[in-house]
Amino acid sequence: MIMNRHFKFSCKRQKLLTFMLIGSSLFVCLISQAREFPAVKLPQKEYRLTGTTLQSVKEIVPYYDDCCTIYDSSLYEGEIIVTNEGTAGTQETTTLITYLNGHEITQEVIDSRIITPAIAREIHVGTKERPDYLVPVSDYVISSYVGPRWGRSHNGIDLAVNTGTPVKSSTDGIVIQSGWNGGYGISVYVDCGNGMVIRYGHLSEANVSVGQTVSQGDLLGLSGNTGNSTGPHLHFEMRIHDEVVDPLDYVDLESD
Repeated sequence: MIMNRHFKFSCKRQKLLTFMLIGSSLFVCLISQAREFPAVKLPQKEYRLTGTTLQSVKEIVPYYDDCCTIYDSSLYEGEIIVTNEGTAGTQETTTLITYLNGHEITQEVIDSRIITPAIAREIHVGTKERPDYLVPVSDYVISSYVGPRWGRSHNGIDLAVNTGTPVKSSTDGIVIQSGWNGGYGISVYVDCGNGMVIRYGHLSEANVSVGQTVSQGDLLGLSGNTGNSTGPHLHFEMRIHDEVVDPLDYVDLESD
């Protein structure tokens, strides 16, 4: 019985010694392999919190006011007139800047004071319904009508205006004459369709070309005193199938 126990103990001790020998061999092997590969040093970044810094900055900066839109019943729909381009104002602002570790992280405007007020851009937008035919000039006086004059027939209405007054197309159409044309001087004829042709005479310059399509209100040229003319005015003439008609039957001239 005693010998049997001694035998078992010897077997356990041999196994233990065997495992220790194997472990020692593996450890030596790992150590030798590790010597073949040098250790890799990873870069280290130092993080250090140095606190926040506040800085107050004053500066003069421009600013702009909102555009002011005025709906104007004296202008036709689609007409827009800029009455004031507006100007930028100036203001003094105080900005609080926050730094963390020397780097800017936030900005906050904590105070502002207007030095020069801004002037808003102002535009007028037309709301008046467009008629079939517009009066081609503004600020006019009717100086002559359709009918007999000086022993001959006057075929249009004369609208006395200052030289250089913009002349606009009374309605849509296609330009069939532009330039010098005898007694009409510098003139523009527009074919409006349905046999209607409108003649604009005695201009100082024409700004359209033959074949050009124009829309109601487009600039045709500038009024003047060319051709058979006794003073600055626009000769405004309408014809249907080459028969003279009175513009007063189509255009609200006198009340415009």
